[in-house]
Amino acid sequence: MEATSASGAVATYANATAADAVGVTSLVSSPASGSTFPNGTTTVTATAKDAANNTGTANFTVTVTPLTTVESWRYAHFGTASNTGAAANDADPDGAGLVKNAAR
Repeated sequence: MEATSASGAVATYANATAADAVGVTSLVSSPASGSTFPNGTTTVTATAKDAANNTGTANFTVTVTPLTTVESWRYAHFGTASNTGAAANDADPDGAGLVKNAAR
């Protein structure tokens, strides 16, 4: 996934599931779905516990691709990394007839 800010991106994923003969008493994923994941690769660990206090874990990774230099500039100046609205490469935010090109 691509970063949406300089600090990374919010990642959401489906909740883990677990089954056990004596019943699952807790199931926790860390970091939780909906957390802001930093740029780079983060391992998510799902841990299940059963009624007998046995635990099992499973892992997967979430990779966040950092913003480009231009996207970082847009985010710092316009609060968005997207090439839209006032942050667009061909925007004229002050109406002066001069394009304020972030890509220069």
